Amino acid sequence: RSKGARAPDHLDARGDRRVASGSAGRSVGEGKMGGGADPLPRRPTAFTSATLQAGDSSDAEDEAMRSRYLPTMEVAMVTIPDAPLRPMAPGDLIGRATEMLASFDGDKVSPDAHAERCLDEWRVREASDATFIRQCFYGCVRYAKMLGAFTKTMYHARGGDILRSDRDLYTVYAYLLLLRLDELGWDQFARLLGANSEQKMLPLMKFAFDERVLDDLMRDQWLKIYDPPWVDNVLASLLSWRQEADDLVARYEDEVHLAKLGDGAREKHQSWMTTDAIEDELGGRKGPKLNGVTVPKPFKLHPPKPKPLPARYQPPKKPKPKPVPASNKPLWEIGELTAEQREVRRAEEVNAARARQKLEEANRMAFKLAAVERPTNLDEVRAEVENERMKHFLAARGEGFRARPMPSFYEEWAGVERTSTSGQ
Repeated sequence: RSKGARAPDHLDARGDRRVASGSAGRSVGEGKMGGGADPLPRRPTAFTSATLQAGDSSDAEDEAMRSRYLPTMEVAMVTIPDAPLRPMAPGDLIGRATEMLASFDGDKVSPDAHAERCLDEWRVREASDATFIRQCFYGCVRYAKMLGAFTKTMYHARGGDILRSDRDLYTVYAYLLLLRLDELGWDQFARLLGANSEQKMLPLMKFAFDERVLDDLMRDQWLKIYDPPWVDNVLASLLSWRQEADDLVARYEDEVHLAKLGDGAREKHQSWMTTDAIEDELGGRKGPKLNGVTVPKPFKLHPPKPKPLPARYQPPKKPKPKPVPASNKPLWEIGELTAEQREVRRAEEVNAARARQKLEEANRMAFKLAAVERPTNLDEVRAEVENERMKHFLAARGEGFRARPMPSFYEEWAGVERTSTSGQ
């Protein structure tokens, strides 16, 4: 058949509508699905509905119909039209922002390139949705230090109520809560909170609107990064929503408490509310008798016992050492001598005994000079020495000594006349 002829109708992929392929439909390559993806081709149908009617034609007629249509039939590719633009649900917005933040690696890619890649991959076509996801991601990256201090302190204070795997989720909510709450408004922010379970959001709301925590813990940490006026402005803006936050926290606490008690607790709670409403409406008058209504009573909780003070630290006593055994002491400490010292002491005693013996023998014997008994020429030497001394003595007195005459050069000086210039 010709190119412009009408093709048979086919069922859609879900089976709930029919799409006609013809001049009105777009072929492969003419249109794009949301996010830039190529449209998926429809599975071609080989026969029309007329050829597949069971029981209306014989085998010969079926064979003739097949031979008639099979060689000449052209299969048209049917495309699915683009879906209408719809805004994403609050849960999808928070989930995409959390996923974008969790997959970001600042050492490998820039924030702009990472955001563009994620939005193209997810095929986000609505401009407002892309702007919201992008702004949440940019804000978490820009205020990473501030939000990191907030989440770190929250995990330290309420680590038993929240999971470590939800850190990026709490970072996104903390950014919206601290910096964009005035811009969003409480109603829109409550919708974003409702995208997750009350059990996850309750610890966040309790911690974020605890004035003591904000003043004692968060303010000191934020002042290390930002100026005091800016930090005070953030805290004042957050605490201005305290009344709405308290109401939401009370509702979340009821939901979490009833969820822990089970389905029967919710029915009982509704019966309590009905009874209270009837009594308020009757104004104290006797109303209808309600059987099986449980009256809540406060729990009798024991007051917590004060923790005992830590015991005073007592340093351990030093162990008393045992005395050194006598076998390990040196001999000089216990008054004993070594073998070498005993030999020296014995030699000293022997030498002293010998000296005493010689002294006693010398005292018993008379003193005699051995030189007196030896032969000597002392007289001759004495006489010779006296003669020599006498010769010198006589020479000194002038006897037997004549002096030499005066030299002649003294006589030549006698005729020299002195002038006035010479000395007197």
